[in-house]
Amino acid sequence: MSPIIKRKRTTGISHRFLVVFFLTVAWLTVLAIQGQEAYGETKKVSGTSKTIARLAQTHIPVADTPVKGRLSVYHSVLSSADPDWNNARFFYIEYDESTKEWGDRGYGVITHLGGDQTFIKFVGRLISAEGTDFTGEWEGIFIGGTGKFKDIKARWLYKWKSTMAEGRMAEWKVEYF
Repeated sequence: MSPIIKRKRTTGISHRFLVVFFLTVAWLTVLAIQGQEAYGETKKVSGTSKTIARLAQTHIPVADTPVKGRLSVYHSVLSSADPDWNNARFFYIEYDESTKEWGDRGYGVITHLGGDQTFIKFVGRLISAEGTDFTGEWEGIFIGGTGKFKDIKARWLYKWKSTMAEGRMAEWKVEYF
């Protein structure tokens, strides 16, 4: 007769399973956190813009003011595949410092759907002028925001073209860092 061997039956989960389970959860959590950080650093949003109104334009004749020359205020609408940026309203003030390589300087506010806002400081330059057709570009940095854009850290790139027939159209890009 062979001896009867009794095995100890456990009704709980083995320690090995628990260790593997928690290590897997920890590993997936680390990957998720790193993925979000990497996305935030490399996220790019782009689209187009159409200026719908020049709200004001004036020439500042006072010689001792920090802003000399032309001062313009514009209103544009942004279009993008990204819902956070699509149909946003872009109001900006552009002033001329024509003695510098980057002649235009300005500030802008983008009001996104839902009411959150982003604030931009930019410099720009005229690339070409042929009759009444002009092209230019801006580079800027976001200097603040509200709501979901409160701590925005991103660069603003804007390439525009202005014609008598179409007005001012632009392609823009936001590069988060």
